[in-house]
Amino acid sequence: MSRKFSRSSIESASREGIAFVTSDQLRQALNELNGERSATFAIAGAGSFVEGGGGHLTVTNAMLVPDEPDHLVKVTDGQSIFIIDAERVAWVRIGLNTASAFGT
Repeated sequence: MSRKFSRSSIESASREGIAFVTSDQLRQALNELNGERSATFAIAGAGSFVEGGGGHLTVTNAMLVPDEPDHLVKVTDGQSIFIIDAERVAWVRIGLNTASAFGT
């Protein structure tokens, strides 16, 4: 049975320091990002601070940046680097870019 979390429970857990996934687990889940997929991140408690508002960040043509000495989870679209705080990620959606899906 899948467990559902409300936005308030996720934000509360985030404030209390409860990690749903570790940086290593998130990095492993994002390992398939090779520039041909988009990744949408829901960030708990981010609200309007995320580009476009609503606490969601979408990175098209997403690629996982290899682990560096700082051990931060970084995703790039080739133009910018996005640092993802694993403890604040509520969920991630990985999908095909529209152009890739239809071969255009």
